[in-house]
Amino acid sequence: MADEIERDTFNFSPLIQLTVLGFLSLFYLFVKGKVDAFIVEDPFYFFLSLSALALLSRTYIRALGFALIRRPAIILTNESLTNTMDGYTVKWTDVRNVYMTSEDVGNYKDLIPLQAYSITIKVEDNEKYFAQVKSPFTRWYRRVTRNWPSDTLEIDLGLVRGDEDEILHAILRYYQNNRGF
Repeated sequence: MADEIERDTFNFSPLIQLTVLGFLSLFYLFVKGKVDAFIVEDPFYFFLSLSALALLSRTYIRALGFALIRRPAIILTNESLTNTMDGYTVKWTDVRNVYMTSEDVGNYKDLIPLQAYSITIKVEDNEKYFAQVKSPFTRWYRRVTRNWPSDTLEIDLGLVRGDEDEILHAILRYYQNNRGF
């Protein structure tokens, strides 16, 4: 009898994306007069500024689009883990280690103790998975930083709906049950 294929999905959380887009909208409303003058005086620098802002917020805009079309952020099966934000699928047999990392957000740790959590996945052959990434900007960034110790893939848990510990335990359960030992 064939093994039953088990599948879990975790959806995108629109909270961070809506917050970032809301702050950008409010910022535009407060400086609208200055922005209009900036456009008229020097459209080239305005285009450069707008391009830089679009590059900085493209992850959040893309994740909001995925949340609106109800596309899952993480797909776990018995064979693999799929990160739909970055566009790669990792086979459990290629994974060496899975753990959670965190970093402080902001410079005011005493006033606002925020942590940004991510799940780090160490793989055997990272070039195979970096080649699966569909975004040309992300592929270019990986190629530029190739000499850095980057044998890890990361999943930003700020973009995923749910408790960080539950998501980590689900990924660890799939990893331990399907890694091929």
